Amino acid sequence: MRAAQGVTGDMRTAASDVLVALARSHFHFVMPELQSHLKAMGKVPDEIVLLTLGKMARSYALRCIPFVRMTLLALRATLSQVGSGRMLRTVCSVLEQWSKGVNTYFCNREQCPFPCEGVAQFCEAIYPVFRYAAVHWLDCKEEEDKQAVLRAVAAMMEVLLHEEQYREHAWEHVLWLLHRYQEVRDTSRVTESLSYVLEMLEAVQTPIPQGTALAISTAVHRQLSDVTKEPGLAHKAALSRCITLQARMCPEETVMFLHSQLSGGTEAGRVAALGLLGALAHSDAPAVREKLPQVVEAMGSVCHDPSAQVRRAVLEFIRELLSSGSQSCWAWDAVGHIFIEFSRSSGRLVAGGLFPWETQEDGALRALCMDILGSLDVSLRGMTKLLWPRLLQYVVPAQYSGMLIPLSRCLRALVERWERAGCKEEEEEPDAVDSQEQARLPAPQALLARLLVVVAAPHKSAERAVAALQLLQALHRRIHRALGAAWATEIPLLLQSLEGKTGSCLDSAEWEHRVLKFLRASLEPIEDKAWTVDLSQELSQQLGSSAAGSWEKLFLYKALGTALAACRDLRHVQGQVLRFLQETNPMELSEAQGMISVVSHAAQSHFHLVLDAVMMFSTASTRDGFSQTSMGWKVQQQQQMERAQAIRAALMRTYSGIALRAPKEQLLTRVDEEIVGNILQLSRAKQRERMKKGKKTVRAAVNMQLLHRRGMEDLGHLIETLLEAEETSAGFDDVIHRGHPCEQFGSLVGLLVTLTSDCLAMSCRRAWQSTHRPFLLRARFHQEPLISSLLQKGLPMDSDTVELWRTLGRSTIVIQVLRCLVEKLNRAGNNRLWTCSCACEQHSHQTVLETVMITRAISEVVVALRDMEEFRQLLPHLLPSLLRWASEMLDEERLLSPLGEGWRQLFLEGQVLEEKPCRIFLSAIELVLGKCMAQTWMQWLMDQSVWARLEDALAHPEGVRLLTSVLLQAGLVSPWLVKNLLPWLGSCSVKLRVTATAFFAEVSSRHV
Repeated sequence: MRAAQGVTGDMRTAASDVLVALARSHFHFVMPELQSHLKAMGKVPDEIVLLTLGKMARSYALRCIPFVRMTLLALRATLSQVGSGRMLRTVCSVLEQWSKGVNTYFCNREQCPFPCEGVAQFCEAIYPVFRYAAVHWLDCKEEEDKQAVLRAVAAMMEVLLHEEQYREHAWEHVLWLLHRYQEVRDTSRVTESLSYVLEMLEAVQTPIPQGTALAISTAVHRQLSDVTKEPGLAHKAALSRCITLQARMCPEETVMFLHSQLSGGTEAGRVAALGLLGALAHSDAPAVREKLPQVVEAMGSVCHDPSAQVRRAVLEFIRELLSSGSQSCWAWDAVGHIFIEFSRSSGRLVAGGLFPWETQEDGALRALCMDILGSLDVSLRGMTKLLWPRLLQYVVPAQYSGMLIPLSRCLRALVERWERAGCKEEEEEPDAVDSQEQARLPAPQALLARLLVVVAAPHKSAERAVAALQLLQALHRRIHRALGAAWATEIPLLLQSLEGKTGSCLDSAEWEHRVLKFLRASLEPIEDKAWTVDLSQELSQQLGSSAAGSWEKLFLYKALGTALAACRDLRHVQGQVLRFLQETNPMELSEAQGMISVVSHAAQSHFHLVLDAVMMFSTASTRDGFSQTSMGWKVQQQQQMERAQAIRAALMRTYSGIALRAPKEQLLTRVDEEIVGNILQLSRAKQRERMKKGKKTVRAAVNMQLLHRRGMEDLGHLIETLLEAEETSAGFDDVIHRGHPCEQFGSLVGLLVTLTSDCLAMSCRRAWQSTHRPFLLRARFHQEPLISSLLQKGLPMDSDTVELWRTLGRSTIVIQVLRCLVEKLNRAGNNRLWTCSCACEQHSHQTVLETVMITRAISEVVVALRDMEEFRQLLPHLLPSLLRWASEMLDEERLLSPLGEGWRQLFLEGQVLEEKPCRIFLSAIELVLGKCMAQTWMQWLMDQSVWARLEDALAHPEGVRLLTSVLLQAGLVSPWLVKNLLPWLGSCSVKLRVTATAFFAEVSSRHV
């Protein structure tokens, strides 16, 4: 210490640290030495002495206890000589550390090695120093000095609160601390001390004087609502702790104050009050918990606040309330606000017109709602009774669909808990569910209908569809007791299809078909007629609340038709079919389409009933409605005529839709006269009307065109249905190629022409397009005859033939089609003869034309190809076939003249080929490789003039070498490719031997 005198900075600190370290083993030497320097008369102790004393108390609190009174007595004698600045802060640090050491001693007396001393003795030693500091040091100016004095005074106050005689002045000390909020910049120390003082006073149950509670609430609330200096998380927690401690002592005043801040004041003030109310929700004091209903009631005044910050604070308050473990109904009523806020934020986002920051705020509020619901702890006793009715009512309303994922998780967990308890938990909280809550629970049919809509829409959210399926499986007993066995099998299969997929990976139409099939399978074991009737009525009700033209509404139409198909109450089915026929506005395309969906799906099981109902409506409409179009004013006549045309168009589609979904054996007995015949009759009436009145509104024209187009699509489906019933291939060939109807077709071909009589060329094209689906059906079962038939059409290809090849390219049988074409190309090559005789020359021309036609077909199929993985597996067989002909056709200029203009008219992808014949095959190779390789490799081939080299006899080997190099680097040289090219080395064709030699030379050079 002598050496450190007069030394400043780091040296003094290092010397002090050495003394503290030495005291670990020689405490009885170090402390007396410090005390001797402290007691030096007539001057303030040296800074190193004070610095070391503070560290000693912090490091060896219990060992310092015997020296407390002498240390404080010595310091007291020098206080009047302490001014401000560094020495003041050092003395305050000593007082703070020694006071904290005394508090440590109070908590750990049994561990102290010295005789125990009473609380009064320590308080007697500290109080004079405390009074001096409170009187003389509180008006210091510097921020550092203020903070040091605050820490010292607060630490000494904490000691004094242990003695009853000093507590009578405790509330004065609290007010002194509150005043410090206005004087210091860093108020966290003030809050820390205030929290400790309140905790001590609450422990000894000291009553709060009148007005002091308001002062504490005001000061704490002001700290939290001051936007100029927002406290950190730890400071916020300490401030909340202060309010919680105060609420234990005076709950009424505390809640009243916070309630007053919610009903008025600033936005920040309301946010702060909600945060403090959330802290009170976790209080375990009975007096505070009795006030929680008032707290929830107070929240209601700000539930509709326009401020996003206040809305977030309300949600955070609800999170705290629900995580507090309360088992009272009034607490869990707040769950409803989570859904209301979600719907509010979603509605604002959908409506649009928001500023960017508003969009971000509402998106964050939506996410917070989902997070709160997803974090609910349903494992507490009584949660089934508390949460079940409050959550289940939000499954059906469409505006809450975005919350279905966390909602499904909670409900499934409650079901599992209820099932594990053996349904006994109903007796745990007998008063938890009242009759009003029970009345708000959705009907089983409503749950099934709504969840099916969500399941059918994976394009919106595959995760939401999974959640809906899982919830259906959990609720199967509550929906209908007959569904357990069927759903135990069906739902896992649907979930497996959705696993790991996004909505964009699923075919929407195919998935929708699976969901409707699932609905039909679910309804089959239900024998209760009334239950199915109620389901159809629920679907009708949800239809009414869905947006016109929306995907959801279109699906509900189909689901309703499926439900009617399963309904065993025939009178109800007939009534619903007639209702839709009569009440649908045919001028609204979406309504007409919906009616057609309902009627046609209902015909799956009630074909004769539904067809009779449609025919009855058609007859009544023709007699009562269409005959009046010649009367009235012009405007009325025009409107009536447009409506009549719309009804006819809708009925024509309805007949087609019924035929599509009818059982085949029932359909064939009535298709010719009652379906096709009625369509023809409606079509002729439509044509007469059109000739009578040629004008119509734009809207009506657009709707008619759309109905017309969809009618043609349905007729294509109808042809497909009839073809499936036709076991031979003759019917298809007659209808498509020669225009002759097969046995069951009746007047169908004539109907196609009649319905499309607006323009003859367009009629033929639309009629042809309507047969694409049956064309694919035919290709699936009679692939070889169909491909041969298309190849016989010759060159050049017309647009219809091109479209048919591309249709095959987009189909699921594309790989089989390409294999068939490759086999045909190989056989054509094997049959080729090259001699100089005239007959053989002619045969060569025919062979060339055949190979060119096959190559062109391959190209068109590849253009429309989508599945690249299977196509790459076919490459080892397809590439050699094309490369063989490209090689064989080198320098075959002499074939161009006998073929005449045929070569010049060949084109691929719109480009006319007037060059060497081998370019046709090279172009096909380029197209094939473009589907298998990255664009960079294709560009490299172009930059290196590989295609030009391959069609030049002299540069052909170099072209083959470069092409092989790229194939190797792209990973396309497989053992199968090598196996298919290896026989060329011994071929009798010199050109093939040259090509194969160049290929294998490059392969060998790369040590493959």
